[in-house]
Amino acid sequence: NEVVSDGGGARREVTGFDLSLSVGERGGELVGGVEYATALFDAATVERFVGHLQRILEGVAADAGRRVSRLPMLSGAEVRDLAVWCDGGDAVPWGGAVHELVAARALADPDAVAVRSGAVQLTYGRLVERVGVFAGRLAAAGVGPGSVVGLRLERGPDLVVAALAVWRTGGAYLALDPDLPAERLSFIVADSGASLVLDGLDGLDGFDGVDDPGSVVLAGQVAYVMYTSGSTGRPKGVAVTHGNLVSLLAAMVSRPGLTDRDVLLAVTTFGFDIAGLELFGPLVCGGQVVIADRDEVRSPRALARLIDACGVTVMQATPATWQMLLDDGWVGSAGLRAWCGGEALPAALAAALAGRVAALWNMYGPTETTVWSACDLVTSDGPVTLGTPIAGTRWYVVDRWGNQVPVGVAGELVIAGAGVARGYLGRPDLAAERFVADPIAGDGTRW
Repeated sequence: NEVVSDGGGARREVTGFDLSLSVGERGGELVGGVEYATALFDAATVERFVGHLQRILEGVAADAGRRVSRLPMLSGAEVRDLAVWCDGGDAVPWGGAVHELVAARALADPDAVAVRSGAVQLTYGRLVERVGVFAGRLAAAGVGPGSVVGLRLERGPDLVVAALAVWRTGGAYLALDPDLPAERLSFIVADSGASLVLDGLDGLDGFDGVDDPGSVVLAGQVAYVMYTSGSTGRPKGVAVTHGNLVSLLAAMVSRPGLTDRDVLLAVTTFGFDIAGLELFGPLVCGGQVVIADRDEVRSPRALARLIDACGVTVMQATPATWQMLLDDGWVGSAGLRAWCGGEALPAALAAALAGRVAALWNMYGPTETTVWSACDLVTSDGPVTLGTPIAGTRWYVVDRWGNQVPVGVAGELVIAGAGVARGYLGRPDLAAERFVADPIAGDGTRW
């Protein structure tokens, strides 16, 4: 059933090659024919191949001195289709920084529970009150716009208070995992230029505070510094702005979805960027965050008890944590929406998990584009993919010269949009190499 057609319309049933092109001159024109095995290619695919070749030849005819890598290949229709598939749409227009959004929630409903951990709980009103007091003490200690404050706190409400207070002064926090080796922590603190490292809120007991520590915070100011694992060399500090973070949280409220009725169980170490979504996502929309302590995070039975006892509706975790729950015999929760990210989600785990929860979402994104850049609703019998970009995010699959590749062609994924961080802290050379102007959009933004 192998078929060939040429420029003259001739056909035959057998071809000697999987794919071949013949070109000859006829009447002063080039006439071509494509021969292909129908077991491997369909007519539409081959027609795309021919169209790409024709556009390349047209580009040569228009400018014979142009580099091959710069010749056009995609049609206008293909470019439009790629934009539809790979554009998450405009960023949700939220105004203000996270601590300002939380303060607005406190004004609207001060008695609603914002943060719980063990026997301790803070209402929105009490949370914002504590943030104001601690921000005053930070300001009295010299913390202000441009400052970097290391937070090496145990899991609990004080972690949320400290981060919001740093933002209220205009500073940025440096996320420090207390479990990291001392040598690595020392490197991160020194490399970041942190002016202060806190192990607890009592670290500023000697400061009386100031009356109004609040600073005007702009979207382009750094909100936090998160160090990558350094698996390929020296660890890099990624500087994420307030605009980056608010855009991410707004996108998550839209899809996969967060509301003021949600209770999110936070299980991720503070030194991993997805912790920022866990701690602050519920708070900007009036929901509640339950923070599992260090021992609970390591115990699947303790996590299962928390899910049931606290009425948890959303939990975000790595595949390893979800697998730990299943291996311990967790039967699931009909009211729980499971978000899975940080590592590739195995198909077997996805199938097992999807049948035990209300919804399973696969999340994807590097630290450099602010936590998540895409998500996909996974079903028990469907494929596991990266899904589609979140709001405010664009994707391109490009060749090594930065040109978009056609459907079906392998390339490198690059991410653009509102989540793209400011860059690498103190590494302008590396930042210039990795965070580059978006040549496709041509609007001054970066990918």
